[in-house]
This record gives sequence, C-alpha cells and structure tokens, in this order.
Amino acid sequence: LPAHTLGTVEAQRFRQGQALPATGRPDGECAVFADGLFLGIATVAAGVARPRRVVVERVPAEAGTG
Repeated sequence: LPAHTLGTVEAQRFRQGQALPATGRPDGECAVFADGLFLGIATVAAGVARPRRVVVERVPAEAGTG
C-alpha cells in the first residue's frame, strides 16, 4: 500500500475516526503513519481519507498497579 504521513493534529483526528483531506492522493487504500508509527489503513475517495482500520497503541501498565 502507498504510505500517507500525517502531522500531529491530523494523526489525532485519524485516531478518533475523523475524515481528513487527502488532496492529490489517488483513490484507494493507503497505510497511514505519523512520527514513524503505523496508525492504520485509510480509504481515499475524491480527495478525502477516511479511516478504515485504526491501530490502537497499547500503553504499558505503570509499575506497582495491577
């Protein structure tokens, strides 16, 4: 899949399932990245990228909790 890299604000919106502008990107699926991390897969149509699959980053449990 072609890669689509997002900035910090766009990445947060993508994680929340919001559609994002993808002007100039061809229609179809793309792998979405931000800060070198894979965020998920988006479907692009008519210049708009919509999240299809979002990968949730696991936050390690703090020591001593459980």
